[in-house]
Amino acid sequence: MKSTLIRITLAAAVALSMTAYGQTSTATGPAPGGGASAPTGPAPSKIGVINIDRIIQETNDGKRQFDALQKKYEAKDAELKKSAAELQDLQKTFQVQSDKMNDDERTRRAKEIDQKQRALQQNVDSARADFQADENEIAQNVLKKLEPIVKKYATDNGYAVILDASRQTTWAAPQADISEALIAAYNAQNPGAAPPPSAPRPAARPPASGATTQPKPTTPTTTPH
Repeated sequence: MKSTLIRITLAAAVALSMTAYGQTSTATGPAPGGGASAPTGPAPSKIGVINIDRIIQETNDGKRQFDALQKKYEAKDAELKKSAAELQDLQKTFQVQSDKMNDDERTRRAKEIDQKQRALQQNVDSARADFQADENEIAQNVLKKLEPIVKKYATDNGYAVILDASRQTTWAAPQADISEALIAAYNAQNPGAAPPPSAPRPAARPPASGATTQPKPTTPTTTPH
């Protein structure tokens, strides 16, 4: 899942975490002039790397919600595939028989195919929008819980910067990736039975239809998460 909205939210969450870290660093006494206490002790210097998409998808919480999302759209996916198959049959029949039709019949059939194709594309677009909205809502829910965990982990372990490897870095040593630690920390703070093991889950995408003839609707594809 490579949602821009998710990444923007993560960037804001990490920025808030680092800002909060600077504001809550310990101090031994009031600053000169009676102002706010100045932080003391060595400044954090470590840089960590996380993959936000992986964390969202691999926490027990995320897995359960994305599995439920897939089930929610199974019926819609089947409906779109059926409509696409029916459209393909009409197109193939038209291609084979059009030379034998009179002008009126050919025009009627072509118009029918065009109308069905437009309706299918509208249904696909609607399903895609609904799916992505639900997917983003899940990601937002996980990120809301993740933000204080990132902050605490950074504070406890001396991290000055934590970057999202999916967009902010060109290379990072494997040892710098703390995604696994944050997944474990998230699961520890959000207990619940882990979902049953399943095949690796690729990036979430909306339901699919299968029309392939020209002109064809641009259709999303189903990925069982």
